[in-house]
Amino acid sequence: MMLDYYKKRYSPERIFFVISGDIQAEKAFQLVRDRLSGWNRGQLNDPPLQAEPEQVCVRKAAYHFEDPLARIAIGFHIPDASHENVPALDVLASILGSDKSSRLISRLQDEKRLAINIDAFCYTPYFSGVFGVSATTSPDKMDALKSAIFAEIRRFPPITKSRKMS
Repeated sequence: MMLDYYKKRYSPERIFFVISGDIQAEKAFQLVRDRLSGWNRGQLNDPPLQAEPEQVCVRKAAYHFEDPLARIAIGFHIPDASHENVPALDVLASILGSDKSSRLISRLQDEKRLAINIDAFCYTPYFSGVFGVSATTSPDKMDALKSAIFAEIRRFPPITKSRKMS
């Protein structure tokens, strides 16, 4: 089963080469052609994935480990990578939690000392994605941190439609 999957999915049309330096382009192309000539084409189309059912309420899960720290991950469903609002969500993730100057890190980690570490991300594959925030804190600060994360997110206006650049 694994070999069949490998043969279908790991194929010439799913790879690329980066060749740089003082080369002869035609010689490099020919070398790649020669090396890949016996490699059969696979399946370029991805297998269909079932759409996730519409989420009509908050879903939660709690896990307990022998660890003195507490962790939280908050995720929101977002559209796939081709949606016009995804670039705005990428920018929002960067503003919220990509580096020391981002809002969650500077406000909740550095100023308020609610988080030991915190970040935001936007994962957008070809199917529905996730916008998320994850953090580590001490258990006694978890409720305050969770409230502060949602407060920071609410400070942004909703993304309702894309705005064209003029």
